[in-house]
Amino acid sequence: MIEKAVILCGGYETRMLPITKTIPKTMLPVFDKPLIQCIMEELKECGIKKVCFIIDDNKQIVLNHFKRNVDLEMYLQAKNKYEMLESVVKTNNMLEIEKRNDNHLGAGYAIEVAKDFVGDEPFVFCLSDEYLENNGNGTIKQLMANYYKYGKPVIAVQEVPRSEVFRYGIIDPIRVDEQTSIVKNIVEKPSVEQAPSNISYLGNAILDKEVFSVININKIKGRKEINIPDLFENYIRNQNLLAVNIVGNRFDLGNKLGFVKANINAGLKDKTYGNELAKYICDLADIIRMQNR
Repeated sequence: MIEKAVILCGGYETRMLPITKTIPKTMLPVFDKPLIQCIMEELKECGIKKVCFIIDDNKQIVLNHFKRNVDLEMYLQAKNKYEMLESVVKTNNMLEIEKRNDNHLGAGYAIEVAKDFVGDEPFVFCLSDEYLENNGNGTIKQLMANYYKYGKPVIAVQEVPRSEVFRYGIIDPIRVDEQTSIVKNIVEKPSVEQAPSNISYLGNAILDKEVFSVININKIKGRKEINIPDLFENYIRNQNLLAVNIVGNRFDLGNKLGFVKANINAGLKDKTYGNELAKYICDLADIIRMQNR
């Protein structure tokens, strides 16, 4: 059983400035929840017991979100705001959390600080800026199902428009089944002409301790920085890395347009405000059409 997860929360997050000057992007809301809560809820549903945050000291707000706020709970209790109270209490100690300081050697090397946390067990690796909407069957659930089916390390992928492959890490796949491929290679931001496919690596994975051997080899080689796809070198060389084509609407909260789209999507599904928001969007669309005539 996989019971541990490592979440990468480091970096300066410049694509979302100025808000990320003081608020980590993983605390940005998806409607009324911070993204990190969405991630933690899914991890808990998948049977994860322990989580390690790779994070800077100035992002303590992320850890505080999962601690008790006694004053707030007492206030909501006194005001008989039980639904709000329940939403607050459910985040308390949601999972067992440990923290490791980011070593600021790049995303590939950052995971090394969690080596003692991981030990010899397979673990879920998460970036903290992706949100997937698929009626409760999120990225982590789909990764876990694939891992338990095939018993191999697996990364999350999804098709992107061919014209946009230069923005992503693109895999060279060998198809195993309708949703699964063996990864022959990952090409970082290839040109449209040189891209081996239009299937992009999303940033989440299930890995094992072999990843730390790869990190050590790169250190011996003197590489000052490695990207996350570089962590998969040994797996790929031995044809031991699978990719699962994730089903659902994926939003990248690490960029401003993705953030706006994610919130519109989540807002439309809200039971209280969804219909009103839909009407507003329709009215706004009419105004835009009139302006563009």
